[in-house]
Amino acid sequence: MNIDIQSAPHSKEAESAVIGSVLLNQDAFHEAAKHIYSDDFYIIRNQWIWGAFDALVKEHTAIDIVTVSSNLDSQGKLSDIGGQSYLLELINDTPTSMHAEYYAKEVSNFASRRRALTAAQLLTKAAYDTKEEIQEFIPKYITDLLQIIKVENKTNHISVELSPLYDDIEYRSEHPQDVYGIPSGIQAIDDMTGGLFQKKEAMLISGMPGTGKSILALQIGFHAAKLGRPGVIYELEMGAIQTLRRTLSAYSGVNTRKMKSGRLEDGDWNKIVKSYEELSNYPLYFSDATSWSTASLRSDLVRLKQLHKIEWFIVDYIRLLKDRFDGKEPERIGVISSALHDICKDLDIGLLAIQSMTKEGMLQGGMTGVYGGSELQHCFDIMAILSKAEKRTLDNAEVMNLKFDKFRENDTDTDLVQLVKKPGFPAFGELLKTKSQFK
Repeated sequence: MNIDIQSAPHSKEAESAVIGSVLLNQDAFHEAAKHIYSDDFYIIRNQWIWGAFDALVKEHTAIDIVTVSSNLDSQGKLSDIGGQSYLLELINDTPTSMHAEYYAKEVSNFASRRRALTAAQLLTKAAYDTKEEIQEFIPKYITDLLQIIKVENKTNHISVELSPLYDDIEYRSEHPQDVYGIPSGIQAIDDMTGGLFQKKEAMLISGMPGTGKSILALQIGFHAAKLGRPGVIYELEMGAIQTLRRTLSAYSGVNTRKMKSGRLEDGDWNKIVKSYEELSNYPLYFSDATSWSTASLRSDLVRLKQLHKIEWFIVDYIRLLKDRFDGKEPERIGVISSALHDICKDLDIGLLAIQSMTKEGMLQGGMTGVYGGSELQHCFDIMAILSKAEKRTLDNAEVMNLKFDKFRENDTDTDLVQLVKKPGFPAFGELLKTKSQFK
């Protein structure tokens, strides 16, 4: 007994779209391959094309219309799929590659439905066959039905996972650079980290109140945007005007007190206007809403990545996220931190988060005093404490210590960066280490 193949559940549009997405952008293959195999396609020629994709990835060969055509031609299948004209048709019918994972899930869903129908039909046939013992065939078909269920995050052959790493190393060898993340704007930090907001990487900054954690985070975020690297800032502690006034002051060189009092000096307004126009053109998105949870953050970040290709986000600060949890507060922080870590990994973006310290931590110092304790510490790749040094420069600027207490990949000979914070201007600079500077 066979299922009528013409009526089997499938989506011609989803199959065409996922293949077209990969032909438009080969990076889409790795997102889609998390969910589908070649035999998940209902249309035979689509199975062959996806098989060609698999073969090219294993050979570390680029996926494009020429390489795919060549692979299919070597198997004698190019003319059977309709030649290059069919591949071109798939490309032309796919407006963007951004939704490849969604299309792949659709293909996978229909494939599971077809397998379920086949298994159910065979089970029905066996049930009508009175010559077969029911106790013998029932367990077998139950197993078959269970095998149809696909986990959302399936395992892949190791070559699928190694391929993007190989491509990454190859690209970096052709474009060597010491700063391989997004430059922070402070050379000492970049020397130590290789740049911030690296894909799938989460960094935490903590410290006592008044040390400038938020100022430093915003400064780093705006510098990334200045370089044309899109990102988003979720400012849960302060309002937008209060927050952005600091940045506008740092960029324009006009004291925040002058902005508040309105007592601007000659030339101040022109500086403000110039900086305002510059900042307005940055690929940067901002929210000062207080209702964010990790679930709503994920949804917003998916939207922003699809529409604007964001590469990073900042959360200031973790404890203010509205995730509900019945346990103790430190445990809630741990759950939130784990969810933020998963967002970074799943969306392939970087995070810089701010978190407060406990009262005991303010006295003792160190990462053990960060609010959330050990539950939080497991979720971040980099963790640093910002604190005031006991010295000032000759021009009365505060010296701040940014001490890195956790680093998953660090081969530098120091864990400390010293910054200088000038009075009246909410921004940090790297401290020039000359003895004559200090009081």
